[in-house]
Amino acid sequence: MSETNVIIQSKKFHHLNKFQRGQIEALLKLNLPKTQIAKQVGISRSTLYLELKRGTTIQMNSDLTFREEYFAYTGQVVYEKHRKNSRKSLKISQVGDFMNFAEEKILKEKWSPDSVCGYAKLHHLFSKIVCTNTLYRYIDLQLTKIKNINLKQKLRRKPKKKYSHEHVKKMGDPIDLRPPCVNKRLEFGHWEIDLMLGTRSNDEVLLTLDERMTRFRHIIRLPSKKAACVVSALQALQLHYGDNFSKIFKSCRQRLRICRFMQFSRSNLLRPSRHGNAGRTKGKTGLCVSLFRKANRFLMFPTSA
Repeated sequence: MSETNVIIQSKKFHHLNKFQRGQIEALLKLNLPKTQIAKQVGISRSTLYLELKRGTTIQMNSDLTFREEYFAYTGQVVYEKHRKNSRKSLKISQVGDFMNFAEEKILKEKWSPDSVCGYAKLHHLFSKIVCTNTLYRYIDLQLTKIKNINLKQKLRRKPKKKYSHEHVKKMGDPIDLRPPCVNKRLEFGHWEIDLMLGTRSNDEVLLTLDERMTRFRHIIRLPSKKAACVVSALQALQLHYGDNFSKIFKSCRQRLRICRFMQFSRSNLLRPSRHGNAGRTKGKTGLCVSLFRKANRFLMFPTSA
């Protein structure tokens, strides 16, 4: 028999609801057989007996004798209690040493939860640890000494709606078309570029270039945010690396309108499809800004870093 002619259907099991429990209680008062009750409710006879065992309680009669009677309310309460206990317990009781390590690094040394988990996993410090998402969930549930206010970036992030940018001037190929090895950070030589502004004038700015695989960062101080200054900084990098420039800077994901001035070919220029693609660059820029007041000028910063 071919697969198109298969008539066997897989069974789909569902939990009893309040209405079905009410039906069982009403039909029991009519003294109907268990088989007929199960057929009218639409459940198997074994399911009916399990529900009767769950919701049956002992009641006292007026003559001080006792009887067993099924109540739909009792069955529903017992069911909800069992459902709460059916989920997997939290792992925090098994990773006490790791949680103490995380609290010390985050509260005293200002590490991020992701850095703590990555460092502990890389150096095999503990036999059991939790992932980054679980550590954030413990913080939200207030199960640790760490609060959201102790995290530098979390309070600044707000969920944003996704908008379709159809009428946007295309300065290069969309970033969604880059190879999977770039998205997975498997190949060296793909950079993200951004500008850090100080005061809201034509004062000094910082040009940042982040390599995706190694997270290596170039920070260059510029006299202004004009395109000519950015071009001169990129030309200085090209002179610094010499013949290795094309190997080190294979592609650059730009968040600036400097495509026509850059020394890369147009095929190596990638434009972000939306603002949410800022990702790692924006996060590292925020950490850099937190080191000093953004309103100050960048005069104390070296020419390049």
